Amino acid sequence: MKRLYQSIACLAATYLIAAGVSQRIWAAPPNVVVILADDMGFSDLGCYGSEIETPHFDRLAHGGLRFTQGYNTARCWPTRGALLTGYYAQSIRRDKLPGVKGGNRNRPAWAQLLPERLAAARYRSYHSGKWHVDGN
Repeated sequence: MKRLYQSIACLAATYLIAAGVSQRIWAAPPNVVVILADDMGFSDLGCYGSEIETPHFDRLAHGGLRFTQGYNTARCWPTRGALLTGYYAQSIRRDKLPGVKGGNRNRPAWAQLLPERLAAARYRSYHSGKWHVDGN
């Protein structure tokens, strides 16, 4: 009878420990890594079938989410603008035309950027490279 109580106590302790660990694991927000590269083809990374070895990107792709149908524009800022805001590029940047009065080169206040939305969810953001989303 003593062994039965010990077994039940051991199982209960194991269950409680496992439940506590799983809650901590699920409570942690996921990491978000967005990589946008200019002049890169679909099969330039190993995870998409390239003969060139890209082990670090392949490891990220294996443990994360890969997109297989993405389309970009010929110029780089519209692609960045659309990716960072979720809006079509023509909605967020209005270039001034030579000889035409008016026009605003800045991003509208309502078009929040992905880093701003992530900051509201207590994420930290880092950016490296070109920007050109706000018309500058």
